[in-house]
Amino acid sequence: MKKTDEEALTEIDTMDELHLYFFIDFVGAFTWRMGHDYGHGRISEADWESIKKDSERLQKQQARAVQNLTRFGVKSLNDDGRPTDEYRAWYSWWSHWHKDEMSNEEWRELDSKMVAKEDVSTYRPKGDWRTLLTK
Repeated sequence: MKKTDEEALTEIDTMDELHLYFFIDFVGAFTWRMGHDYGHGRISEADWESIKKDSERLQKQQARAVQNLTRFGVKSLNDDGRPTDEYRAWYSWWSHWHKDEMSNEEWRELDSKMVAKEDVSTYRPKGDWRTLLTK
């Protein structure tokens, strides 16, 4: 069953840092891929209209997820609405761990625990994202 917008936002407001990262990453990848495939004619005009509505809904949820990063000490947006250096460092830190450091076995283990809604609080990159900030 599809969640209402309010249910989705409430869930986002309670996500831990790991789940926020994966949600933000997923929505960005989905949005890019659908636009790319549409631009190359792999998605029909009729299908695109439906995908576009879902994508817009997901992007609103992604914006809420980004706002929630303040709970973890990340100032995500500048006054002009653009991502901060803090956000970029935070995202790069998680992305590098997820895409470059995790082994396939570690990923399968984490994925299984996430699906089973088990505790995943020990899964996170080593160190601190703030070390990526330039002075």
